[in-house]
Amino acid sequence: MPQPRGPHSVGFVDYGDKNVLARIYYPTKEKATENTDKWPQWASDDYILGLFTFIKAVTHRWPSWAPRGEYEHFDSIRSAAQWIPQNRWTPSLFRLVSGRVHVPIIDQAPLNTEQKWPVLVFSHGLGCARFTYSQICYDLASYGFIVIAPEHRDGSACLSYHIDPSGKKWAIPHRRIEWSEEEYFVRNRQLRERCHEVCQALNLATLLNDEPEKCENFEGDTNNEFFAMFKNTMDLSNPVMCGHSFGGATTLMALAAEPRFKVGIVLDGWLFPLRDEKDLAAKVKGKPIMFVNAESFLNEENLKKMETFRQEAGAESMSSQDIERICYYIKGSVHQNHIDAPFVIKVAKLRKMFGMHSDTCPDLVMSLNNKLMVHFIRKHLSLKDTTRSTQEEDTDDVQSFIEKNRDLLQEGFGTEHCQVKPPGCP
Repeated sequence: MPQPRGPHSVGFVDYGDKNVLARIYYPTKEKATENTDKWPQWASDDYILGLFTFIKAVTHRWPSWAPRGEYEHFDSIRSAAQWIPQNRWTPSLFRLVSGRVHVPIIDQAPLNTEQKWPVLVFSHGLGCARFTYSQICYDLASYGFIVIAPEHRDGSACLSYHIDPSGKKWAIPHRRIEWSEEEYFVRNRQLRERCHEVCQALNLATLLNDEPEKCENFEGDTNNEFFAMFKNTMDLSNPVMCGHSFGGATTLMALAAEPRFKVGIVLDGWLFPLRDEKDLAAKVKGKPIMFVNAESFLNEENLKKMETFRQEAGAESMSSQDIERICYYIKGSVHQNHIDAPFVIKVAKLRKMFGMHSDTCPDLVMSLNNKLMVHFIRKHLSLKDTTRSTQEEDTDDVQSFIEKNRDLLQEGFGTEHCQVKPPGCP
């Protein structure tokens, strides 16, 4: 995977207790390039099997989130899926095609404790997991944030686990939607559970910052002595909530449900699970929100739901900085550009089959997306002068990159400024 784009190297630790299972990314003084032996593989064997389970679930019934334009070879995928073996050889087959992909972050590296870091919670999309958005998460951490990426245990992940105090894992497989089910009711129920889980992730941040000795990590070999380094290292005054696809819907519901979340970022939000939620826009009043969409995912139903979060009349009396609502799409991008997958799957034909081929270079889309996030968060957190002396230079670099690639950005809510794409047909 590419190196983090910010000035810091990034450490990580996996955490799991009865309330939350998450990967925590954070700035470290250790150098990633000098600790390659501590880089994790992108996915373990059980999660690779889980990803294949998700692919088979998708081919069982066309998902409402998937635009037809991205999946021109869907029928080929459906035919091939029935022949994909799901056994102990499947991960070997995956690695034969993609190699052993490593993520340039350092396992259990010491946290940089020179300052207090702002906190961000990231919610993954359908069929994903806590590691599948590693680029977004480690980029944000490299720019000076502590990022907590919970793994949703509602059946929407490709795979997850409950972990008991003895360390025994109880698998939670991906939940397939059957033809006899009304999808909205399943997804809306999952959405509510996801909202609870991201609030639990924020509770975890508070526990780590205030009383790390009370942490009960059942995942891996870390102990309370390790988590003691997080004590008094977080700025929890303005936590940020963000997510991709299903995680975008989770972001909006969490902003409405949890007063502690102050800023929101929705990446190519799949807002179908919010279809009948009528009062969310009023509940997020006063919270800045940025929407960053992929060009291929611009369907009318999604865009109209996003438009309900455009700033309401009467809010002009408030500070424009406090209530900014902005919506972009990145030209030549696809829904999968926010995920690590286009960087993991090396075969171009397979990327095209799985809807990962974009006209704009995936590295450029990812870099522009992540810098938009950093710029928006910094603007609305009003970061204090406790940051290092190179902060201004770093900020200029982020802004100059955005301006250099401004021609790839189209701004605006609604459907008038874009070519609307047909949604998937379940």
